[in-house]
Amino acid sequence: MTASEDIELWDNARKVWEPGTLWRQPDPHLVLRAEEQWRGWMEGVAAINVDRGLGVTLPFTYAHWPWGRIAVQANRSLREEVYAVTRTTNPGTQSQRVWVEGLMHLSTYEHSCRAESHKGKPGIYLDLIATAPWNLPGVLTPPRYQLVGKILMRQAIDISRDFGFKGRLGLHALDEAARWYEKKIGMVSLGRDPKKENLEYFELEEAAAEAFYPFEGDDDEENPT
Repeated sequence: MTASEDIELWDNARKVWEPGTLWRQPDPHLVLRAEEQWRGWMEGVAAINVDRGLGVTLPFTYAHWPWGRIAVQANRSLREEVYAVTRTTNPGTQSQRVWVEGLMHLSTYEHSCRAESHKGKPGIYLDLIATAPWNLPGVLTPPRYQLVGKILMRQAIDISRDFGFKGRLGLHALDEAARWYEKKIGMVSLGRDPKKENLEYFELEEAAAEAFYPFEGDDDEENPT
């Protein structure tokens, strides 16, 4: 069932808070809009880079993730959920447009934790999390909107608590996002997992979940890839 919550996003360019929305199990059409918006923006940046003789190498390693299919699957499942962060420009007018700033897919099946502090205890598994490319450090300086990733992580922690898991969760990180999970979220690295494309595996322990507060910090590296 689709549900929503009002949130605020920090606009780095204007230095103001802007209203946004956090969606649970959003309509797959909204998620498909993210694919279109993100791909279109990436292609535009790539074209500019080609014109400047810079090539097309961009830090968008998550571009192939099939968010539309994932959203359809999650809406049919009792143990999978998709979350979206959106903002609306020109609300209430003919030029109103909804922009997708971030997406997250998680599983609430009991995930057996590996860290020594809670080894064998259940947690949730965060399968995918991504922010819009214009929110990535190194693409825009500073990124357009800050705290998108932390808002999604806060939601994942809350879901873990709702299931009685005390905020415990695990995930496999892309190399470029590993530092963010460790430094900004407080997750513990348990090394690379040969069973999961040799990606680095992280877990959030109970104490770190209890201490997590999404609105701390004002640097540019606030969003994962």
